Amino acid sequence: MKKDLIIPQTCPHCEGKGYIEIRDCSGEIQREETCFFCEGTGEFIPEKDQSRITNLDSEQEDRSIKN
Repeated sequence: MKKDLIIPQTCPHCEGKGYIEIRDCSGEIQREETCFFCEGTGEFIPEKDQSRITNLDSEQEDRSIKN
């Protein structure tokens, strides 16, 4: 059985950098922080695909228990 690939997408919050730039009111960069959305990876898996991952993990556990 062929499964559809789950391809991570570029994080829209940090634009794939893995961090966000915190600026002051003049526009100068004050600091950089790890992106909260992608946790610093620069990529994320959409919610619609996250449930598929959970289902795939459950299937693998079921197979390992039966073997």
